[in-house]
Amino acid sequence: TETKIQDASSLETVENLLSSAEQELNEIPTIAEEEAAFEEYQKTKKEELNQYKDPSLYFSEEQSTITSILSQASSQIDQAETRKAVDQIVSDTKVDLDQIQTREDIIEETKEKVELSSEIRFEETKETLDQLYSDTIHALDTVEENSELQSILVQFQEEKTSILEEEDRFLTEAKETVNQ
Repeated sequence: TETKIQDASSLETVENLLSSAEQELNEIPTIAEEEAAFEEYQKTKKEELNQYKDPSLYFSEEQSTITSILSQASSQIDQAETRKAVDQIVSDTKVDLDQIQTREDIIEETKEKVELSSEIRFEETKETLDQLYSDTIHALDTVEENSELQSILVQFQEEKTSILEEEDRFLTEAKETVNQ
């Protein structure tokens, strides 16, 4: 602008250049305006974080964790001195919030664990029963005429059936408990 003023050919051109420069200076925000705009930015970013996750989708323990993370982020945003610092806090906080499992995630994970545990237990029980049955048949084969062993075999078959029915009831109850 200084060069343009020196090169100006008339007083009117100089006045126009000064007026234009004055207008540009008036458009530069004051420190108070900059501070107010930054405080509004901080407020907007805190609201963005507070709306990022729906607390109703979480169990109370996870809700407390979310509240704690948001409280800490709010304090950090209040202490931040630049928009870049605020943006980094918001980004980091969202990453932390994304790590928290929803109620649905926890229920699904628990269902999978219970089902896997039940299946493993059922298979182990079945293998044990099959081995016992096989051992009993072998013993009966060796002593075919022994009615006492035959009686034991019948009793064993009844107990095996009872255990398998009980195991089935356990699996059903476990699945119903998880689904509640």
